[in-house]
Formats: sequence, structure tokens, C-alpha cells
Amino acid sequence: MLDVLRAMAYLRRHWQLTLLAAISLTLATLFSLAVPQILRGVIDQGLPLSWPQAIFSPRFMADGLQVISPRPQLIFQAAILLFGLSLLRAAVAFGQRFFGERLSHRVAYDIRNDFYDHVQHLPFSYHDRFQMGQIITRAITDIETIRTFIAQGMVDGFNVVILITGVMVAMLLLSPSLTLVALLPIPLIMLLAIRMGILQLINWRAIMDDMSGLSNMLEENAIGIQVVRAFNRQEAESRHWAQINEQLYFNQTHFTETWSTYFPAMTFLVAVCIALMLWQGGPEVIGHQLSIGTIVALNGYILLLALPVQRLGFVVQQLASAISSARRVFEIIDEPLALHDRADAKPLPRIEGHVRFEDVSLRYREDRPDALSHISFETAPNQVIGLVGPTGGGKTSIVSLIPRFYDV
Repeated sequence: MLDVLRAMAYLRRHWQLTLLAAISLTLATLFSLAVPQILRGVIDQGLPLSWPQAIFSPRFMADGLQVISPRPQLIFQAAILLFGLSLLRAAVAFGQRFFGERLSHRVAYDIRNDFYDHVQHLPFSYHDRFQMGQIITRAITDIETIRTFIAQGMVDGFNVVILITGVMVAMLLLSPSLTLVALLPIPLIMLLAIRMGILQLINWRAIMDDMSGLSNMLEENAIGIQVVRAFNRQEAESRHWAQINEQLYFNQTHFTETWSTYFPAMTFLVAVCIALMLWQGGPEVIGHQLSIGTIVALNGYILLLALPVQRLGFVVQQLASAISSARRVFEIIDEPLALHDRADAKPLPRIEGHVRFEDVSLRYREDRPDALSHISFETAPNQVIGLVGPTGGGKTSIVSLIPRFYDV
């Protein structure tokens, strides 16, 4: 989770876009919350108690709203207001998505540059033990996953929080007792979302590891295709590829199954909220303790929760993916640089080509034997020498030490 927060810290570099996206998100939520209140006013003030039956009367076809409403102008005003709110909400919804997408691309651009710059300065010893396919997958797929979360998951997540908070406040102002009964399943929905997020985090990590494995194998076989064919290893490499690909298919299927199991359960619990509200509020309407407009508004607010709950499933899924991808990306960015100049280092003067090795040893990894062991020699400027030895004898290692590709 800390890695995702670290990725989100890049938003501070583009605070103007962040502010515009936040304003658009807040306005879109407020416009949505206003609709049930408008409908409540129309039903309670613009329609008599007998309006449902009046709609089906013969006079309604001739006289229209005059039959069912003593204040038809209120209905027209409400209709115009709803139409205007719809246009405004469409405009701010466009701004919310536009600024969110643009912001995500800016953040991905910054992370990708930082990632590439750090990889350029990593020592050769790091590339010796880290497969190139892993770096490529993290630079492309994982950073794109982070970008998708910022553009959709993060924006929708804040929208869910604001909308749920606004719905609960609006419902409590209308009827506190009915609200508490209707929203009883909400904690269970939150628990299901958290549980799904934990499972999806584990699944996504396995998926990304499998994709990295496929990238590594494809890179190695593409570069070494002549060796593969020379030793007739095509069938063996194909079987190995099929094994990794089958594991990737299994993990992706499990990822989808988890989401498809928890998502309908959360949607069902929203329907339970509506059932509880009608079960508790119906008798109050019949007993004239609650107006029809109020229960319609409460029902509208609960229906507004249906979309956030659906988004909550996507948000949790994208958050789990982003947590795993951010960890993989910053794992490389945080890799320490092995080559450091001393505090008292002096600028390198013009060199003449005098090379001297004094009892030099080199080991690429701690669990491997020495590539060079106590090597000593000296060459004068303009002197030509030859390094002769079998494969793996250390010729390349000696040459790599001269430009300080490795520290000894």
C-alpha cells in the first residue's frame, strides 16, 4: 500500500490537474445527490394523494396534468431543473474523466522517466543477476497498471467515498431510523470488498510473475534462436513455454472467478438495502408517518449506492493490481547504485593508457566462485598484449574492470 501512496505522490508535480479533477468529481457527486430531493418535492408538493389512480382516469387524456396536480407549474419547473442538472453533470463528468486520464498519463510519464534513468545507472552486476524480461515487463506493463489505477481506480475510489458519505448524510436528514435499518448491509459490503482486494492482490502478483517469465523466455529464445536450433531444443522450449502459459491462464481465470463471485454478492446486498427500506418504510407511509416523496427519495439514494458498489469492485480490483505493480516498479527504482565515488575523490586527469592490476579478485555473486583470483599484470602505454584462455577464464571480466563496470 505504501508503494501506491508513493506513486500517488507524483500527483503533487501536477497539482493543477489534480485540483481540476477533484472539483469536477465533487460537483458531479453533488448534482447526483440533488436529484432525489427534487423528486421528493415534486411528489409531496406537486401531486395529490390520489395521483396514481388519476393517471388512468379518462379525464387525464383530455386535461393532462390539471387532473392529477393542483400545481402543474411545479412539475414543469422540476423537469427543467432536472434537465439542467443532467447537462451540468454531463459536463463535469467529462471533466472528471478527461482531467483524470490526462493526470494519469503525466504521472506514468514521470515514473517511466525515473525508472529508465535509474536503470541506466545500475551497475553491470545488477544486470548479471536480473533478467532483462523482468525489467521490460515492469517498465511497460506494471507502470501502465499504475496509470490505469490513477485514471480510474483512484478517481472512482474517491467518488465512491464522497457519494456514500453524501448519501448517508442525506438519508439521515430525511429519516434517521429508516436510514439505520436500510443501511445495515453496508458493513458486510465493505468486508466483502476488503476480502476481495486481499485475494486479488495475491492473484495479480502471480499473474505478473508469470508474464515476466514469458517475457524472459521469449527474449532469451529470440536472441539465442541459433543456439536453440543448433542443439535441437525447439520441442523442449515449446513445452516449457506451454507450462508457463498454462499457469498464467490458470491465475488469470482464478482472478476473474474471484471478481465474478464477490461482485454479484455486493450487488445483491444493495438490493437487500432496498428491501429493508420498503419493509420498514411501507407501514410508515400507510400510517401517514412518512410521505411518499420521502420514501421515493430514500429509494433513489439507495439506488445511487448501486453504482458505487459496482465501482467498489473495480476499485478494489485495480487497487490490488496497482499495489503489486507499484511494489515491482519501486523495487528497481530503490535498487542501490553499487558504484559510488569517495568523498575525497579527485577529478580524473588525462590518462596515458598505463594499466596495472595488483592482486585483483572478482566474484559476480556471493554464491558463485571467483571469476578472477589474485590477478596481477601491468601494461605500458601503446603496448599491445593478448588475453588468452578458455571460455569462462575471465578475459571479459578483466576488460570490464578497466572502465569500472564492476567495483573491486
